[in-house]
Amino acid sequence: MGKNSRAKAQARAARERGDISVRPAKDRDSDAYNSLMPLAIPTNEFHELSRTMAEEAEYKRLGAGTMMHLVAERRGEVIGVLFASPPWTWIASHPALPDVKSKREIAKLIARINGLAVAPSERSKGAGGALLRSAEIAYRNAGYRIILVNHDADLAAYYERMGYVYGGHGKPVIFPTGAGLVVQSVDAGLDFSWKALKPEITMSHVAGIGSVLNQVVPGFSVP
Repeated sequence: MGKNSRAKAQARAARERGDISVRPAKDRDSDAYNSLMPLAIPTNEFHELSRTMAEEAEYKRLGAGTMMHLVAERRGEVIGVLFASPPWTWIASHPALPDVKSKREIAKLIARINGLAVAPSERSKGAGGALLRSAEIAYRNAGYRIILVNHDADLAAYYERMGYVYGGHGKPVIFPTGAGLVVQSVDAGLDFSWKALKPEITMSHVAGIGSVLNQVVPGFSVP
């Protein structure tokens, strides 16, 4: 049996057992994705799967990093969804990143979970963790160094259980680059957490500045 055949057989066996499986979202998942994702993303910010998949193609064309849409299934039913990408909107407009080359480089180092949603009947059964692990593995394998998530305060403990480090309530994400410190505010009212995808990533607390994430850009850190 070839590698692909074995993988298909394993996936089929997992479905029959009722195990959770994770895969990239496809057009056929639109209804399930579009019904679940608004549980995580405010309605005024939510974009349907077809639109964000079109944006994914544009990301690739621009060399703006890796966008990701994942679904978690149990027995063939979509029970959870995840949407992640580099934080391109603020990377593209940040004054400390003056040229397109530097913006593209940063977009291939930092990923962000934009939305993670699980059907209410399936919560606390492993779907969210499976989606996060799949995204983390994919981004780590693609060379990314850190993954960020903005979240409500009541989800801080959940992300901590998933191995994320709490960054604070309404506090900015700060990291050093060759052009100086990049300081990016978090959406008002939200907390942020982070997870290192490379072991050298650390956080320092600098007087007068705040918490700084070191080695997001290789070779750059604060004392």
